[in-house]
Amino acid sequence: MIDPEATPPIQDTDLVALTRMMAAAGDDIDAEVPPGTRIGRYRVEGLLGRGGMGQVLLAEQTEPMRRMVALKLVAHAHQDRATKARFQIERQALARMAHPGIAQIFDAGSTPDGNAWFAMEHVDGRRLDVWWRAPQRSLDERLRLFHDLCRAVGHAHRRGVVHCDLKPANVLVTEVDGQSLPKIIDFGIARATGLDQPGQAGGTPNYISPEQAGGSELDPRSDVFALAAMLRELLSGQRLRPWVDDTSLSTAQIFARIAAESAVDAVPPLDLPLPRSRSHELDAILRRALASDPAERYEDAHALADDLQRWLSHQPVQALPATLAYRWRCALRRHRLAAAVVALVLLLVLGFSWQLHAQYRQTQTERDTAEQMVAVLLDTFTAADPVEFPGGSVSARALLSGAAERIQRRNLTPQTRVRVLSALGGVQQNLELYDDARQSIQLALQDAENVPEAQRDALELLLSRIDMDAGEFDRANEALQVLLQRHGDLRDALWLEAELQRADLALLQGDPALAGQLLESTRLPARQSDRPDLRRDWHLQQARLATELGDNAAALEDYRAALSESERLWGAEDLRTLTVLNDLAVVTSRAGQHEQAIELLQRVATLTEAAWGSDSAGLATVYGNIGATWMRANRPDEAEHWHRRAANIFEKRLGEVSLHTGTEYNNLAAALEAQGRATEALPWFDRALDSLSQALGADHPRVGVTLHNQAKARLALGEVDQAEALLARSGDILCPILGEDHPRWQVWRVTHAQADLQAGRVADALAALSELLPALEQSLGPEQRDSRRARRLLAWAQAAQGDCEQSRLTLAPLGDADRRSVQTWIDALCGS
Repeated sequence: MIDPEATPPIQDTDLVALTRMMAAAGDDIDAEVPPGTRIGRYRVEGLLGRGGMGQVLLAEQTEPMRRMVALKLVAHAHQDRATKARFQIERQALARMAHPGIAQIFDAGSTPDGNAWFAMEHVDGRRLDVWWRAPQRSLDERLRLFHDLCRAVGHAHRRGVVHCDLKPANVLVTEVDGQSLPKIIDFGIARATGLDQPGQAGGTPNYISPEQAGGSELDPRSDVFALAAMLRELLSGQRLRPWVDDTSLSTAQIFARIAAESAVDAVPPLDLPLPRSRSHELDAILRRALASDPAERYEDAHALADDLQRWLSHQPVQALPATLAYRWRCALRRHRLAAAVVALVLLLVLGFSWQLHAQYRQTQTERDTAEQMVAVLLDTFTAADPVEFPGGSVSARALLSGAAERIQRRNLTPQTRVRVLSALGGVQQNLELYDDARQSIQLALQDAENVPEAQRDALELLLSRIDMDAGEFDRANEALQVLLQRHGDLRDALWLEAELQRADLALLQGDPALAGQLLESTRLPARQSDRPDLRRDWHLQQARLATELGDNAAALEDYRAALSESERLWGAEDLRTLTVLNDLAVVTSRAGQHEQAIELLQRVATLTEAAWGSDSAGLATVYGNIGATWMRANRPDEAEHWHRRAANIFEKRLGEVSLHTGTEYNNLAAALEAQGRATEALPWFDRALDSLSQALGADHPRVGVTLHNQAKARLALGEVDQAEALLARSGDILCPILGEDHPRWQVWRVTHAQADLQAGRVADALAALSELLPALEQSLGPEQRDSRRARRLLAWAQAAQGDCEQSRLTLAPLGDADRRSVQTWIDALCGS
């Protein structure tokens, strides 16, 4: 056995070894890049290693987010055609991958002096062979990790990429939430299936297949050979070809000898502390994967992973003949206790054994057929899911609209139909086909009588979420209450999901107090949950609550925590992560960092449009947020443009009566009023009130906000009586909900003071504005639009009271445009 603490020897295709070989041949290797050097938006921290293609650097990405990356840099002196091709292949190969077992590529470019580079995920872990030899790890634990590695390689295979250089040095093992996960970190000589260049072998002699050594055209079965060679070495502590390390042959001679191998069956069987039958199964798996003829191997890494999973779960492996005796032995291993009882029963019913056997074969055939049907359908639906594969969403709407009825007509078992319809409903929800999604889940519930209760409850929870997204709040709330009654005593994951969904619903219905109570009661269960997605959802709801209460600092903290969980779960460019990034950008704007917020939202808009198309409700939401950010940045002209685009999309997708459409009508009207176009704004305010009142009810907070904004427009036109009536209705709605300390209520009071001032109640206006200005500037900032409005009105009220000197002092901190807007009034009152 190899010493677990020893440093594994470097193979002749390792990056470091290739560098030494090139240096020995007299080639110039570019000088080391000193720490602090900037390459693109990355700052070099140090050298991770050198290789035949150049250097691998540890660098910090400085914007738009801060994180450590591995920066692969091709040395300028070695950018011959082959090197460039290998670099381009690795970059394109990694860019096509989206799997937690493959280090992600983030960015690519070239330096001013012509060095090509790309930035990829920096993996902090131990080499696979070092991790494997830790004595505390069980064989099952080791094989489960290797199974996960095969799944990652299979992900590449399904995307048409063959790695060509799999070995322990190219796999690191990281620890995530106490679980060991493999990461493939190097696709340096990967090839696209069907685009091979025969005659270029590459690879590491101890692991490459005979056909790769001979320079033949490659496919995923070559990687299967390399995985099996790695597994056999890890299990036995001995290399597949020990003569490679001891020979004096040249590289070309070594490759020629490997290419001439006729079989690897002569390798001694494994000597493991296992029952003979279990060790025999592993040997059979390895013999099939190491077959010299590629046609006799597993078709790809997924097939190898499937057989390893069968071994781990005591299922019959496909590497051995599927005899009845063998399958029964596997079943007995899985159910040892029950086997004794079954054996006694079988002795009593021996006369019926052949009939039972025939029924068993028939049941298994039906099961296999159903599983194949499910696999095909689930692959189809998943390929159309914009969350998993954004490119599939463009044509998926036509494909999946009304698909539930087509599924119902298929001759499927109830269990199979439930699985297919639930997957279909989830995809339809992501595509905003809410009526179709509701129909799919309702049909699934009709067939769910024979499925576990937890599965039925999960379907009902999904149905309530669909109702929420479609604006059916009452129906969603009733469904959630039923689920909480069933799971309230269990306090399980489904209970936590339902409570978080209920908190989200409370925020949508304008009840932040209830949302706060629900989130406080779920704080500890969410923190202790073993599901990162639920921890992410809790932070997301807590951030939205803080935003609603005007606490931007707390909102930013929770949004960053939710973003971290999302990136860890799904990656930085997944639509679920972009949703969090969108919300973070909005709060960033509210905190006064407008330029950063606009940059983030533009990125979200670009990726959302690419995934969902140019008329999706998700894109309209981002447009609306861009408009709101321009308003906070004192650019109502820009805000008008984005709010018009958002309103047009929402009208097309959701109709004129909806929460989102009405909100954009209000935002567009506010942008027009802020430009001094109050007459144009009034019809839009009327449309907003009509839309929101019908969609949410006449007492909803959004209706109150719209009434307040309309009152401001009326005051701008000098229509004080109409404005005061609107303010009274608005105040009756907002005050009980917001409370007197909320910034939005303080803004309402500023507008009320403006009405007092325009109506001649100068003393009342002066008292209110003197109190409100310091509070507004503290909560919103002195540069915010409503803070500046309060200061202008206070200066006007002071001048109206005859305190002209104080009026000019109050006006002094404002910009020229703000001063000019009230200067005429003050000059008229105080003299020029």
